[in-house]
Amino acid sequence: MSLYSGKASIINRAPESTYDFFADLTRLKERFDALPEEQRQQLGEVNFEPDAITIVTPQVGPMRLEVVERDCPNKVVYAAANSPIAAKIIVNFAPFDGGEKTELSAAFDIDLPMMVRPFVGPKLQKAADGFGDMFSKLLG
Repeated sequence: MSLYSGKASIINRAPESTYDFFADLTRLKERFDALPEEQRQQLGEVNFEPDAITIVTPQVGPMRLEVVERDCPNKVVYAAANSPIAAKIIVNFAPFDGGEKTELSAAFDIDLPMMVRPFVGPKLQKAADGFGDMFSKLLG
């Protein structure tokens, strides 16, 4: 497995509140519905369940992430379901500024063949680095 750890971002809510948002994926639907139509179309069809999110795109088909671990208020781990490559997204939460804010960081743990890592690795690192920024804007 290859681990790509992203940069930490600060979220303007307490760790428990941030954890709750990530632990129940139906909370993302409200934020998704508030996005401009153009951005929603770029993401494709998105279905939200408490323990999973499925994104359907014409290019790839259905991609499903399922919650496989919850450790309140420290982390939530998602795993790719029905994927030919084992992949996890680990989202970590830590108190910041006396617990009034959350330091959020994400890591991608992916089982990539050695030959593919030089080509895909930099893109995965960039995605991991951008994960925190994306959610700080989404939750801001």
